Amino acid sequence: MTLRVRSATRDVTLTLPSRTAEAAARDFVERHVGWIEQRLARLPERVPLAPGEIVPLRGVAHRISLRPGMRGLVRIEPGQRGREPEIAVYGLPEHAPRRVADFLKREARQAFVEAAGRHAAALGVTIGKIVIKDTTSRWGSCSAAGDLAFSWRLILAPTYVLDYLAAMRWRTAAR
Repeated sequence: MTLRVRSATRDVTLTLPSRTAEAAARDFVERHVGWIEQRLARLPERVPLAPGEIVPLRGVAHRISLRPGMRGLVRIEPGQRGREPEIAVYGLPEHAPRRVADFLKREARQAFVEAAGRHAAALGVTIGKIVIKDTTSRWGSCSAAGDLAFSWRLILAPTYVLDYLAAMRWRTAAR
């Protein structure tokens, strides 16, 4: 029997051999409640993509700010009076989290297309498809055909992390 705590979903998975009695599974979990609680307590707090929150964009702290008018627009604006730059979201507050997520995914796609293109040119290989996903267990992957998949959440990391991963995926695909 194995227990796994997934950080992305904050859930606990119990994997059992076939024909394991329910009582044995329950007993196993009860014996490991302390371990489960420890793992859950060590997980970082989730930061909602909501107005007032601070999120890293390319590793730089940005405050999410709600602006009236120009419905649907999201853009980067300089910080006011020495404060961090802002991800300005225009429109209604209830739409802000989805708009910020969509904006971050577009930023990730643009960054990976640029980085993968640069590394592919240096290696003399052709770019396949670039897919941006919401993966929970890996940052990126590549196929034998040269198609690349990346987690959009990498746009939150410093630029060099995203660039390194794009380079490593191409080196793997070019072999």
